Amino acid sequence: MRLKSYYPPEEITTNLFTNGKEWQTDDGVEYRGSYHRYMTKEVYTGAVWNAKTSKRLKPYISEITRDLTYTSLKTRLRTKFIMPWQVTPVITPEDRTTGNINRYFIKKINDAAIFEIDKTQFDAHANNIIDSNMFYTTKLIWYITGAVNDETAGAVVKQGVRSKNLTQIAFANQTMPGLAAILTDPLQFYTDNDYKVPPNIN
Repeated sequence: MRLKSYYPPEEITTNLFTNGKEWQTDDGVEYRGSYHRYMTKEVYTGAVWNAKTSKRLKPYISEITRDLTYTSLKTRLRTKFIMPWQVTPVITPEDRTTGNINRYFIKKINDAAIFEIDKTQFDAHANNIIDSNMFYTTKLIWYITGAVNDETAGAVVKQGVRSKNLTQIAFANQTMPGLAAILTDPLQFYTDNDYKVPPNIN
């Protein structure tokens, strides 16, 4: 599955060809034939994208090189990257004052599972401490205070928290398909900021 559902033509180089010793499929089979490339560094079989037949390609590694590399690096391979873990946001008083938080999500490229992470892991992925060849991330602004529903003043419609978060979900779902199925409650973490001071019983 490609990282994005749509790529403009200027981000795609089509009608490329390899005679071999250049690319291989995910199962390690050397590839010969037509392929195309994206600015995201993704490479797929076929002169142009075909959702049914195009397969992801990665740089070719010969059997000899693969065996030598594994033998010499297998110890380090176990510790080179850290694995991400799920995090649930904790809303602070400062967040309530700001009215929104940043939320971060990660997805394994060859897996449908999506889970929430924190900024530390998001930055670790950007710095390839979490394997950027195995995972990709997205972030969105999440609104937690304000009017719940849209408000209309004349011809002007002011979005409420529900609409704002639904817009954020729809946008992020374009880069991480399946995220909308995770974020089903646009009022998650919502807090009413209109506090009333209790009367002094003394």
